[in-house]
Amino acid sequence: MSLPLLSQLAALGAFVALMAWGAFTDFTRFIIPNRVCLAIVALYPAYVIAAGGTVDWLEAFALAGTVFGIGVVLFALRMTGGGDVKFMSAVVLWVGPPLFWPFIVVTGLVGGVMGLALAINHRYWRTLAVRIVGLSTGARDQALPPAMHIPYGVAIAAGGCFAALRLAMP
Repeated sequence: MSLPLLSQLAALGAFVALMAWGAFTDFTRFIIPNRVCLAIVALYPAYVIAAGGTVDWLEAFALAGTVFGIGVVLFALRMTGGGDVKFMSAVVLWVGPPLFWPFIVVTGLVGGVMGLALAINHRYWRTLAVRIVGLSTGARDQALPPAMHIPYGVAIAAGGCFAALRLAMP
């Protein structure tokens, strides 16, 4: 195995490890640390150098900037979390234009399955609690927990891992 290919695979492995860290912290604490996003962005030049000029890094930066801009608007509208915006922008930098739409599809599918699973789980436990306690309809509405949160960093990391796998293939 050549040194450039080994360097490229090492950078991709570190990228996957950083995404796993971001997904884990989002799943366990609903927080994606800034240092994860910064490390993903800081590691990108090493990947570009190891790839030997086959990466269109200018378009990747433009795409990541566009995703960040759209994310800021969604954050201002309270439709997404700030950590998710930063994490997705950092991951999109690595994904780049060629794998952007497959990344979006995988991220959306994983996010949708997670949302459905959490909604079913949330509804099951809420219904069970209402039956056990015997709350009336009016009291049941007051006993509902606040809005359900989805750790979307897990879905972003899944889409990023899919893209990393595709980037690792010659």
